[in-house]
Amino acid sequence: MKRTIVGLLLSASLSAQMQWTIPATHSGQDADVALCLAGVGGTLRQQIVIGQSHLLPLAGHSLTALVFRREVADEPFLPGTCDIAVTLAQGTVTPQNTQQTYAANLGTAPVTVHTGPVTFPASPARQTTPAWTATDTVRIPFSTPFAYTGGSLIVDLIGIESPQGSGWWLVDATSEDITGATQSLGSACSEFSDPHADTAFVNPRDLVPGGTISYLGQGRAFNLGILVLGAPAGAPIPLSVLGLPATPDCTCQIHPSGVLATMISMFLPSPSPLIPQSFGIAQADLQLPAQSWMLSMNLASQWIELPTFKASNGVLGTVANQLPQLDMAIVVGSPNEPKGRLNLQVAPVVRFEYQ
Repeated sequence: MKRTIVGLLLSASLSAQMQWTIPATHSGQDADVALCLAGVGGTLRQQIVIGQSHLLPLAGHSLTALVFRREVADEPFLPGTCDIAVTLAQGTVTPQNTQQTYAANLGTAPVTVHTGPVTFPASPARQTTPAWTATDTVRIPFSTPFAYTGGSLIVDLIGIESPQGSGWWLVDATSEDITGATQSLGSACSEFSDPHADTAFVNPRDLVPGGTISYLGQGRAFNLGILVLGAPAGAPIPLSVLGLPATPDCTCQIHPSGVLATMISMFLPSPSPLIPQSFGIAQADLQLPAQSWMLSMNLASQWIELPTFKASNGVLGTVANQLPQLDMAIVVGSPNEPKGRLNLQVAPVVRFEYQ
């Protein structure tokens, strides 16, 4: 069973002089995960950064269409339409140093190659080998051919969901499994029913060089959260010893002389009606350098809540011991926001038509 990941895009190869699949190993081989197309089930922006190692046969050619194929699954995909804008650019970044900010990746000379409706065909269930037939793909022809001369390539997709419904389409995608490690330090002091349960969390899959760590904390809604990053204290230090007006069970898990940085966020209530509005979640993001010196590095974190001076547990994060090898990246988020969520370990299987 494949993992399904919300996030990607569009088109299928049917008629062109030449075709090239990325990654090439998946031209006729099923990949291991799936992505939801932008504009299917919701409006979405997806920015794919493709490294030069995947693009060598395309150098000096004009790209004329972009194709995505369906995942292999024992279910039919429903037909539909949505509006998609496709912009291409020769990257000023590589997949390894892709930024969360869309504009930073596009550079100064992006070219819009398609705007308008895209149709997803009715696709019967496909249980074994993937295919690039008309019913297995979504194809986006370019109104303006894109001259690719070399380097990384940025594919920026903005999909707008149709009011009539956009069908249901999952595209084939590849991934690699590089992960760091996390360890909870000490215990939290909070106002929740279990005051010592963990209230700080880090996903180990974020802990890769070039990746973005999303630090999550729980606290009272609309209180201020201070995220402290640094070296672990070794043993809990009562906040009161540091001169803070905190209860004795609230302790510091970061060594006072080893603080590297602080970040500020707010505990915002969840939009879900199932979660009490007094419950808030804070988030702070930190992008790691895509450098080998980051390998196996340790970094501790802890949330301090103001004005209550409640404290979360600490989290000791250990960065993975290898660099991402996929040489692709994807940034996913809302078209109305300047930034999205960066992932260096998942990318769609795409095919370019070129001449």
